Amino acid sequence: MSKRNQRMVGAHRVAFYLTFGRWPLVARHTCDNRDCCNPSHILDGSYADNSRDMRERDRSAKGEKHSQSKLTERDVQDIRMLAGLATPRVLADAFGVNINTIYDLKNRRSWKWLA
Repeated sequence: MSKRNQRMVGAHRVAFYLTFGRWPLVARHTCDNRDCCNPSHILDGSYADNSRDMRERDRSAKGEKHSQSKLTERDVQDIRMLAGLATPRVLADAFGVNINTIYDLKNRRSWKWLA
């Protein structure tokens, strides 16, 4: 860690700066090792680029591992099984989620990977 404008800066960002002479907006690691300081493994990019990299490389928290998740895999399976037997409102109330969450689960717009 180093300081830039009185703020802590990661060593990988400093390595990028020393190599390319400019600060990256977002330092993206092509090697997926956040501790790596090899400038040839670091690309400048946007926050959108970094988010896309995380999704494509399956490095983002999803499902019940996501810090904001209110449901478990078992809950999702139960909701999908009960979708034809109970209204979305009843399921939303029973599982403590928004009705739109039920629609997204039922139509596989969320938790797509879960059978």
